Amino acid sequence: MEEGTRNDDDATADAVAAIDLAAAADAPTAAPTAAPTALPLNAGAPPIAANYVGAEAAGVHVAHSTSAPGWIIGVQSLVAFMAETLELPPGKENEALLPEISVDPDEFSLSVINTAHRRRCYNVTVGHECEDAGGEALAQGTCTSAGGETRACTSFVLVLEPRSTMDVCFINGIGTIDELELDSDVKDLPSRTAAAASAAAGDTAVPVGGGGAAAAAAGWDPARTYVFPLGGEGGPYRCSQGFGGQLTHFFPATYHAIDLECDVGTPVLAVGAGVVCLSRDDGCVSGIHSGNLFCWNSLCLKLDDGYFAEYVHLQQGAQAVRLGERVEAGQLIAHSGAVGFCPTPHLHLQLSASSSAKASTVPFALTLTDGRTVFPVAGGSYS
Repeated sequence: MEEGTRNDDDATADAVAAIDLAAAADAPTAAPTAAPTALPLNAGAPPIAANYVGAEAAGVHVAHSTSAPGWIIGVQSLVAFMAETLELPPGKENEALLPEISVDPDEFSLSVINTAHRRRCYNVTVGHECEDAGGEALAQGTCTSAGGETRACTSFVLVLEPRSTMDVCFINGIGTIDELELDSDVKDLPSRTAAAASAAAGDTAVPVGGGGAAAAAAGWDPARTYVFPLGGEGGPYRCSQGFGGQLTHFFPATYHAIDLECDVGTPVLAVGAGVVCLSRDDGCVSGIHSGNLFCWNSLCLKLDDGYFAEYVHLQQGAQAVRLGERVEAGQLIAHSGAVGFCPTPHLHLQLSASSSAKASTVPFALTLTDGRTVFPVAGGSYS
């Protein structure tokens, strides 16, 4: 699940790109961290620096303040915001009065405020139509509750640097602040300094930044190459978010993950031999609401190589294996769904060295049915 934001989903729908690892596979003595060569499968496939596609069309709008897109109102430092907008001097007492999320009661402009000395991510959903800085309507999506009610909403994934603010957009359709429907989830992110120090110490599971080829190359061991996780007749399947994708793959626990778009009910296969060590099947919410972020269905396999493969957003009641059951590579284990935070139905797959919920992910590659080995990247289609 997502960078400068991209609204040209049609332009990327036919883009097919991958990182070809054939050279690495033919050279087993190469250092594990040697960077594989990025080669487009289709000539002219556009690079997608954010390593995600399609979210905006589904009503999820992404803005990272270091590469802020043109649709937001603006970004400024906390000091400037307090002096120019609030006419207050900076200081702990005044900063303690500031909310994390604010909606102006006159203009109904949405803002997020980071008073902390660390980066933060703001997942915000409003149950209203919104418009950007230029007065253009922002696409809406839908969310479905546990009771089966589906309604329209608009969601945002916003990342702020320490001690900064972002004026995001204008909320329409409300006459007073009491009519506002807003839900949010705010999380701290590793500082860039801490990430850089960690990378220098060799912990490539906490990357400095970027995505795609750079993210895949860092720390990849050719032994971490697995079977493609989707079967059925619906392929090839588009990768809507790859490693380091700025939609949702910028936390250590999700950084080295891929999202593959697929219809609900698509067969999900074991990427390698192992044992089912975790099963979760109680989720039924869907769509883009921020309250869905931790309401997925999932399976986790402890693979024979010691790594853990986690499959997320599975269809409820469609898991084909039991806890503790042994599986073989390519075996049917579940069917994909759209449970949790899902701009589009997709399978989320990630690998880690531990089953802990806080474990950092590790880069991995997949072998396709035609024998090629790739790191799937956003915009590419694979089977």
